[in-house]
Amino acid sequence: MTLTTKYFPIDAFLISGHMHMGAGASRGLMYYLQHHPSVRSFGMATYHDSKGYDEQALEYISQGKVNTMFIDPGNTGDYLSFDAAPYIKKIRSEFPNVVFVIYTWDRCWEKFTEIHPEFLHYFYLDHVYYSENKKSNLKLNIILDECQHWFKTRYDYDIAISFASEDRQLAEGVASGLKKAKARVFYDKDEQAHLLGKNLYDCLYDIYCNRSRYCIVISSISYTKKMWTTHERQAAQERTLAERGNEYIIPVRVDDTHLPGLSKSIAYINATDGVEKIVKLIIQKLWVTKKNLEKKYIGKSLY
Repeated sequence: MTLTTKYFPIDAFLISGHMHMGAGASRGLMYYLQHHPSVRSFGMATYHDSKGYDEQALEYISQGKVNTMFIDPGNTGDYLSFDAAPYIKKIRSEFPNVVFVIYTWDRCWEKFTEIHPEFLHYFYLDHVYYSENKKSNLKLNIILDECQHWFKTRYDYDIAISFASEDRQLAEGVASGLKKAKARVFYDKDEQAHLLGKNLYDCLYDIYCNRSRYCIVISSISYTKKMWTTHERQAAQERTLAERGNEYIIPVRVDDTHLPGLSKSIAYINATDGVEKIVKLIIQKLWVTKKNLEKKYIGKSLY
């Protein structure tokens, strides 16, 4: 399977605090993001005076539709304006996997970080009027590259595979295909030396709950009967619960066995589809490539 350039899929949402002066710049930024190869979906909204920041964005984040927030904090410290800090902190506490890019004018950034120095390490993009005819912008490209790096290095593994020994042939085929595509895969046979001497209960919990971007569960009657697969499944489900049901577990069904705690409405891959198709679908989940790039608009109009 030959792949083109791979990008971590950025699902971006922009909230503009400068509803009048900044609207044109925000629209230009959204146009640019729409045409960037790493951006899979995009949307924008303005700050709402009566409700605070856009509540729809919180809903999108909780549904796993947004992983990158461009947010304009407005004229922080101005009595006619507002303060973005509580909104950002709320999202960061509930959804730590979301990346923030502060998008405003230099003077507003200086005021914002003077009042809230805890945000000095955040990605910052100066508020400029992007031309719709301009196909590249060095600073924005650098920011998007930094977001890519943050996402890629957040986890030790792109995929952790949980399976019963009876289904090892399928698991090994999937692991092999994903590794050929340059995915970082946790597959027990490859990790034997690494696991020697470790407390397996704690180590496997950490891998299936914290250190992997997605978890493939090869679901079968055998899977439900094993002690270690139960431990791995429960660790993965704890992660799903902590992320409010975000799409972390990817079920591959060998038979019709229902896994405890896993909603029957979750979309799954059928093992009868074969290893090649399973690997192809997982790759499309992991990365945006020129072969599978489909732009999606989410959110509301800026005006």
